[in-house]
Amino acid sequence: MVQAGASALGRGGMHSKLGIARRTAQLGTAVVIADGREPDILLGISSARSAGTHFPARGGASPAKRWLASADSHAAGSVTVNDGAAGALLDRRRLASLLPVGIEAIEGQFSQGDVIRIRSADGRVLGCGRAAYDHEEAGRAMGRRGRKPLIHYDYLYLLDD
Repeated sequence: MVQAGASALGRGGMHSKLGIARRTAQLGTAVVIADGREPDILLGISSARSAGTHFPARGGASPAKRWLASADSHAAGSVTVNDGAAGALLDRRRLASLLPVGIEAIEGQFSQGDVIRIRSADGRVLGCGRAAYDHEEAGRAMGRRGRKPLIHYDYLYLLDD
């Protein structure tokens, strides 16, 4: 059983470790969570001996998506999207870009090419992506149809809940 929250010894706890391991495996890198205090644990992991919990690589994300997955902490700003946009982005059956019609609010000052966070209406972080244009143009396009995507699918990374 894994519970969210920090332990007495750390900040993230096992819940955070599992989330990062799953995300990393989804991006195409195998992960092992193991007890670093166990003697020769690295030898056990690198050999056929079972050691720790394994998360096999599940696919190969593009270099852009791998970079985005690690760039979230460097986001220059954020956008809040409505429920329709959130649903379209999170629908795993299709590929979707973030269109301005689905944006309800913009926070921060970002430039074209900066990484920005995407938040749902209730404040939950859905993911991040590379902005196709700056915050001023995004503000003018916000809520409007027929505009180019703020974040194209190729430069969009969504968190896997």
